[in-house]
Amino acid sequence: MNSNSQSLGEKIATFRKSQGLTQSDLAKKLNVSFQAVSKWETDAAEPDIRTLRELCQIFNVTFDELMGEDDNNIKSVQVENNGVSEEKHISSPTPIIINTSPMPNSNNANSTEQKILVGTCQNCGKAIYEGDKYQKINGKLFCEKCHDNILNAQKKQDVNN
Repeated sequence: MNSNSQSLGEKIATFRKSQGLTQSDLAKKLNVSFQAVSKWETDAAEPDIRTLRELCQIFNVTFDELMGEDDNNIKSVQVENNGVSEEKHISSPTPIIINTSPMPNSNNANSTEQKILVGTCQNCGKAIYEGDKYQKINGKLFCEKCHDNILNAQKKQDVNN
């Protein structure tokens, strides 16, 4: 079965088994019960966003790989790069919409802001939302700060060689 046609639970089970981990092993790494892992794998429940990020790190996969990126869900977003705004085409799983709490001193205490999660930075794990500055290198997302750090490290290495 292709990973894009698998449910999230099936993917978690597949990735876990490919790492040679039992449900108990994975549960210990995540500080959850093995029953929680079992519920995820049978699609009876889903892990929260922080746990999804930890799963990506444990399985050494991108957020998109875990959540089911496919070419049928390509979106265009505006990305700013060095002050220049350009349109980028990104693949995204079913959008995850995050409702953020209103600011305590805001004029409308009942309003909330919605953000659509694009993925997480492969380096630091920071959530990347539509409208954030980021780069995609070899299919992996990097926040602007990590991308700049990678470029600077590469430049230093090139100078030393």
